[in-house]
Amino acid sequence: MKRKVIIIGGVAAGTSAAAAAKRANPELEITIIEKRSKISVGACSFPYFIGGLVDSPEKLYGFTPKSFKEKKGTEVLTEHAVLEINMSNRQVSVKNLKEDKLFTMDFDILVIATGSVPIRLPIPGRELDGIFNLKFFEEAVAIKDYMKGNNVRTVGIVGGGNIGLELVENFARLGIRSFIVERFPDIVFGYEPEIREVIREELKKFEIPLYLETTAMEYSGENGKVTGIKTDKGNFHADMVIESVGIK
Repeated sequence: MKRKVIIIGGVAAGTSAAAAAKRANPELEITIIEKRSKISVGACSFPYFIGGLVDSPEKLYGFTPKSFKEKKGTEVLTEHAVLEINMSNRQVSVKNLKEDKLFTMDFDILVIATGSVPIRLPIPGRELDGIFNLKFFEEAVAIKDYMKGNNVRTVGIVGGGNIGLELVENFARLGIRSFIVERFPDIVFGYEPEIREVIREELKKFEIPLYLETTAMEYSGENGKVTGIKTDKGNFHADMVIESVGIK
């Protein structure tokens, strides 16, 4: 009897685990369970999708469920969520989100590759329209739609990490003004000081304001939409805000 492997999560880690397991033992019966509609997404490309360098959503994905099964021999269940893990019986309870149906699946090996979620700042005004995170494809689409429908000319980016900087680059390409609010003394702390200096010089060259050691305290708004960021160093107008303060 073939050993059954269930992998919860079908983005980078889940699909990589499935492919590696199949290479190690082609006889394994592997199923990926993913609650979203797509798998194998290149999330690092989202800012460039927003900026137009990636012109088609299909280019963000390495595989579809069908192509992954054909090329990697792995079953993929999208829009399915694992609700419970029973280690005693070696079963997972699964919900088909499209059909609202529950069923169980047996496993010999279970891999949990559910990834992370973006940190959302617990500050007043967070419920306003026009405030986004950028971790999932649906959020990238929502940002593009909001830009089109609301004549966005100025974007406030909270957080000076990789995603924030990639967004700044792409908004500049679109001719949209943006600025960065960063509560630490410098941007992208994981980089060497000389690299951070180069990045700061680029921001200065393109006249992109960088507010260091500045903490977002509240979002202001009118008619249910965000209009600015209130910080401990002053208030800044923004037609749209993207939080890029990390993941958990």
